[in-house]
Parts: sequence; C-alpha cells; structure tokens
Amino acid sequence: MTKYTRNKKSSSHQLRSSHHRKPHSSSRFKKVSSKEIPFAAIEKCAWTDATCPVCMEFPHSAVLLLCSSHGNGCRPYICASNYQHSNCLDQLVESCRKEASEDPDAIELACPLCRGEVKGYTLVEPARKQLNHKRRSCMEDGCSYMGSYRELCKHVRNKHPSANPRAVDPLHAYRWKRLIFRSSLQDMICSTTSEVMRRLFSLMLQFDELVAALREGGDRHGATNDNSLQSASAETTDP
Repeated sequence: MTKYTRNKKSSSHQLRSSHHRKPHSSSRFKKVSSKEIPFAAIEKCAWTDATCPVCMEFPHSAVLLLCSSHGNGCRPYICASNYQHSNCLDQLVESCRKEASEDPDAIELACPLCRGEVKGYTLVEPARKQLNHKRRSCMEDGCSYMGSYRELCKHVRNKHPSANPRAVDPLHAYRWKRLIFRSSLQDMICSTTSEVMRRLFSLMLQFDELVAALREGGDRHGATNDNSLQSASAETTDP
C-alpha cells in the first residue's frame, strides 16, 4: 500500500472551506482535478444516495476518494467539511496514520468501501452541490439540530462559535480497524484452499466477535452506570 506524506507547506490544491479556515489539516494527499477524471451520466446515481462511510450521514462539502477500484465503479464520497463540522476526511486520514512509522506524517490510506489503495481525491461539483442540500444532524454533542450544509454553517456560527476541532473518536477508530481486519480475514477464507487455514481464520473471526462483544458490552455498561450516577445525584440535590 502506498505511503502518503503530508506536505508541510500550504498548497493551492489543499481543500479549504469557504466559511472557516482550519487551524491544521492532515488530509494533504494528492488532489486530482475533476477535468482529469471522466464522469459518465450514470455517475449521478452514485452520489444521489451517497453516505459518508465515517459519520454515516449525507456527506457535506463532499469529495470523491480515488481508489484502485474506481474503474470498477467504487465511489466513496466523504465529508471534507472543516473542523467545526463532521471533519471526516481528516479523521479518516488520522485514523490510518502509521503509529510505528519513523515519519509521524506517513499514512497508509485505504478505501472505506473496497479497502483498495487510495491515490488521492477529487471534487465533483454536481455531487457536492446536490449533497450539500441534503439535511443532516449537527455534530456537536447534545445538539439535535438538522439542516443543509448552508443551514448548519449558520447554526454553528450562531450556536457553537467556540466549538473545538473534533478529535478522532477512539471507539469509531476501533470499529473501523475491526471492520478492515474482519474483511481481510473473510477474503482469506474465500481465497485459501487449505481446510486447516480456513478453520484457523474462522476461529479468529469468532474470537474477534467475542472480544468485540465484551468491549461493546463494557462501554454500554459504563454509560448506563454514568446515567445512573447522574440520576442519583439529581435526586439527592432535589429539596
């Protein structure tokens, strides 16, 4: 898988929001001009109901990742909004960063849909325009507001002016890495001709399910305990 290194200098090819400027960005791999990519009329079907694979909502300020399966129809649209919104492109890049690499800026980026090599991204103007009109929820914790991208930008400026950059959610990063791991195991199960290896991979899948169930159960149990403590505290303070 190709390694991408972030450029430390600012570039005109780096994606910037027209509403806010990011204090920092980790999504500085190659941006490809949409003029270099042939888009057929059928492409409209790919973005009409597109869902961002990171936040699982309609992608706002979307870009199209260019993966090794692009020629076979893989179309991963992902949010490239700034740090006051979903910030999914930066989060994806950050979650794929190589922890053991000597270069702290080196990453290995895989396609969220097909797990193929991501060579860069491009802006598809018709797709971004249409997806920006779709309503989605505000990313601030505890906020239930929903709106189009323009409406959300106005909402964030008025209601969350001091919003901090969204950090990578450890639980989301864990689930993403687990999905990649399980998909790789399933591919090996399908490709191997050895019955012993097939059984071994199947056992690894079962073990992964057990570990995930214990971890998810612990997270839910902790959240339940937190809610119980908050309720008990509220009852104690009531006159």
